[in-house]
Amino acid sequence: MSKIKFQNLNYNPKENGYYNFKKLKENADSKSMSVCEFLQEQANTCGCFESVISKIKSFVPKDTLGDLNALEIGGGTGCFIEETIKQFKIKHYESYEVHTEWSEYITQRYNLIQRKCNGYNLNGTADNSIKLLLAHGVFVYLPFRVTLSYFHEIIRVSDRKAVVVFDYFSFEDMLTDKQESYFKNIPNTYHVFLDDLFVKNFFSNHNYRILGEFYFEEAIGRGKKGMGQKYIVLQSP
Repeated sequence: MSKIKFQNLNYNPKENGYYNFKKLKENADSKSMSVCEFLQEQANTCGCFESVISKIKSFVPKDTLGDLNALEIGGGTGCFIEETIKQFKIKHYESYEVHTEWSEYITQRYNLIQRKCNGYNLNGTADNSIKLLLAHGVFVYLPFRVTLSYFHEIIRVSDRKAVVVFDYFSFEDMLTDKQESYFKNIPNTYHVFLDDLFVKNFFSNHNYRILGEFYFEEAIGRGKKGMGQKYIVLQSP
């Protein structure tokens, strides 16, 4: 178990960069759509959340698919939570979301256990208590030291044979022409890159094994392998 504590980590997470809660909810309600349905319609990516969770599930061993204690770092609009609940048997779902309005919304809509979120640890969660841990679009913008703090927390809260899933942009992928063209066409929002070898070695050093890897754009049928952020699916010892 990781015992490293980041006592002096002075990080103040901001609520900017999020979808405007009131405006988005009003627009979705005006069309009698859920927030997730509205977002997918606007982006012309219908089924993308379903596709990503299905891809994740395809890597998960069948003996791990029972009633699960789940945790999501950065639940956001709840779109991935909605699909996770549909595709996995969840008996207990914790969420750490820094945005106040979105946090309250997803807690009520999906009957989550909302933990107090300081933006760098999982202090509300007991050691070795989580069987499925997910983070979508989180480690693509956090400062490296904050990501490292979360990585240690993931080790701490994960139960035996837990499945851990998150996405990130790797430095190595940026060497490809496909990624270069990809980044020319998206807003300057996701600006943090992680070293692929570091990510894998960190979890390997804690005896995690890689169950699978895939790219977001490939999973939703909008691009080819090697485009967009990379998802990694891990399992604890």
